[in-house]
Order: sequence, then C-alpha cells, then structure tokens
Amino acid sequence: MSRAVTRAQEPPPLVGGGRAMELGIFETLLDQRVAAPAPGFEGLSVERVYVGSHSDAVEAIEGGYAESPALIAVWDGYEAGLGCPMLCLDFWDSSDPTDPDAMSAEEGRRVCEFVKAHAEARTLVVSCECGISRSAGMASALCRLLGFDDGPLWRDWWKWPNRACLERVLRAGGVALTDEEAMALYEGSMRYFAAELNVNRESLQSQYFKVWLPWRERGLDEEELWELEERFDKVLDGIFKEKEGSDA
Repeated sequence: MSRAVTRAQEPPPLVGGGRAMELGIFETLLDQRVAAPAPGFEGLSVERVYVGSHSDAVEAIEGGYAESPALIAVWDGYEAGLGCPMLCLDFWDSSDPTDPDAMSAEEGRRVCEFVKAHAEARTLVVSCECGISRSAGMASALCRLLGFDDGPLWRDWWKWPNRACLERVLRAGGVALTDEEAMALYEGSMRYFAAELNVNRESLQSQYFKVWLPWRERGLDEEELWELEERFDKVLDGIFKEKEGSDA
C-alpha cells in the first residue's frame, strides 16, 4: 500500500523503518535543531533530514514532500530525471571503519562537500538499499554536524546506524568520534531497547556484537579482543539487571 503525498502536506511522522517500507511511507528524520552547526556548516538552508530506502527516496522527492531536496545515496541506479542534486556512493554495509570495503574517508569527505556545495537545499534525503544502516549512519553524522537532534535514530529498532559511516562523515566534517564515544551511543541504544521495547538479550547480542568489536584489523592482540568481548558481556549484564530491578 502506498500513500500519495503532495507538497502541501506535512511530512509523515516517525515510524519504524521496517513498517515504513511496508506502507510505502518515508520516515521523517529530524527537523529539531538542538545545537549550533559545526564550523563550516553554518548558513546552510537545511531544515530537515530524511532517511530511508531507495524507493522511499524516490517517493519523497517525486511526491513533493521533500522540499528543495538534495539526495545522498549509496547506489548508482537513480535516474537523473529526479531533478535534484545527487551524490551517489558505492560501498559495502560494513560497520568496521578499518574494512577497505566500508565507507572510506574520501567518501565521507565527498558527503560533507556535497552538503556544503548545495547550501540552498532545504531537505537532505539520505538513502541506502533498505534505509536501515548505511543511510542511518550518514544521517546521524549529518544531523550532528548541522545541529539537529539525531536521538530518534538511536531509539528506533529498525535503524541501526553504521559505525563506519557515522565516523567517516563526522571526521570529514571536523568532528572526532572516539571509540568510547561510539560505544556510549550503541550502549545507550541497547539500554533503551531493553527497557522500553522489551528486546531480549539474544537479539541485542546478535545486533550489537558486530559493532562492538570492529577492531580486528587495528592491531589488537587476542587478550585485548577478549577484554572487549568481556566488556560487552558486562554491559549486557548491567542492562538486564537494571531491567529486572525496574520490573520488580
């Protein structure tokens, strides 16, 4: 089922990415400014950022509710007839910033330069194949650089921001993200999903272990990797002890 959207309509409300794809409704990501833009991102006209799948992006632009859009896509299959500035990228959905097939530092730089070059754009449309990971990682970074609240991305079970994308775009924008800061973001999501959405331990472990240990090529020895794995287990232990206490 699809929903026709005209330019006069308000953007659709936040919904989970999976449900958004089922209904043909493009998820709205963030139009609430909570901080000043990072240096170099001042004076842009961006009012909102949308994130979704490729079909969502087409619907948002052709449907007219992505006002004055600029499109950033992990795909090269868009038609030029969409009639808006486009940046098409090509990289795998790997969360490990050291993976040569993940988003590169050069691609992160291209994203930032594209946004700055299209200062007149009022809507940034960010898409990848499913609208779940790579687009969410880039969108989270862009929201932080532009001063928008990216919190709903980290509280949506259907949006798992790709760490490599988050890190590459932030660094290209002049904002460093340490390992501790990155882990704190993912830990915050885990706590929210356990407490508010009743997600079980097995699901959290399956989803987050791959982003918790992305350092296989960073020169860590077996003991250091084991320590990271132990830390992950301790975080999960703490989350579910807190949950048991609040449920009691």
